Amino acid sequence: MKLHSGMTARSLARLLGEAINKEQKNWKPIEYKPTDMITSEHRNEGVIWLLNLFNKFRFSPETFGAAVAILDKFIGLVKVPPKYLRCVTITCLYLAAKTLEEDDIVPSTQGFARISGCGCSLSEILRMELVILKKLCWSLPTTSSIDALHIIHTVLLQHHPYLLDGLKDMTPSRHMSIITRKLLTCLGQHRLLMFPPITVVVSMLSLELEQMTSAWFPLIALLQQMTNIDNQKLIHCREVIASYLSSVRMSVTPYQKILPQKSKKRKVEQIDDDDDIYDSIKRLYNEDHIMEIPTIHGSCSSELHQNTEETFSVHTVCAN
Repeated sequence: MKLHSGMTARSLARLLGEAINKEQKNWKPIEYKPTDMITSEHRNEGVIWLLNLFNKFRFSPETFGAAVAILDKFIGLVKVPPKYLRCVTITCLYLAAKTLEEDDIVPSTQGFARISGCGCSLSEILRMELVILKKLCWSLPTTSSIDALHIIHTVLLQHHPYLLDGLKDMTPSRHMSIITRKLLTCLGQHRLLMFPPITVVVSMLSLELEQMTSAWFPLIALLQQMTNIDNQKLIHCREVIASYLSSVRMSVTPYQKILPQKSKKRKVEQIDDDDDIYDSIKRLYNEDHIMEIPTIHGSCSSELHQNTEETFSVHTVCAN
């Protein structure tokens, strides 16, 4: 979902309201419990591998977000042995790509298996595709936190159109690219599955805005009010995101602020102009023989200085 910058406030409010209602209706927290099947560590490794494949295939961030959503929903319902994780993961990406990408971007199933290096055969991916579709009742979760980010980022810039003006070489599209990369990285942390996607987005934006402006708190308070996010959840989610991004060395975005320029040349020119004015006044009065203005030594100047689970065997899907 890519939003047009010219959308009206009413259209954005409607989109945000729809996203919030959809999330409240469909989202459920996912908690990984220690078992002999896929653990949280297995899941995180699978998502990180997915991120590498996303870069290799050059898919859109929405496709990656949808693939992770499909993966989490499936392994939240099915106990999958770890040895089948790669087959499940690559199939989730394949399903998301076929749903969201243009046909000429998505390789054939055989090409998909070969390029990904997943070690799965064509028949294994096709059988796993059918298993996932049946288990999810042929209804794939194609929206994710990436879609929420597009909406909330646009809302933020519409309410504060000059937010990026004080940052060097920063445009709305570049800023969106920076925070999207961070959000994609955050999808690899299973602890964030305990928070709704919109909460994750607003929490991550709060960390970014804190780096961008000293007036970040009122901005987040506005987004929090719009999205009905509880204070405690927001603070907890911020802490999880900050800790995880720090562990992967992505905690601080190097925003460069534009500083007011102090020009010595301008000061010299101003002094020269003042002297010329005073000289002109002296000449004027001297010519009229009224009075003589004493020489003024020097001049004054001033400057303004102006962030259910259910057991399900997939042994029949993949070959050992």
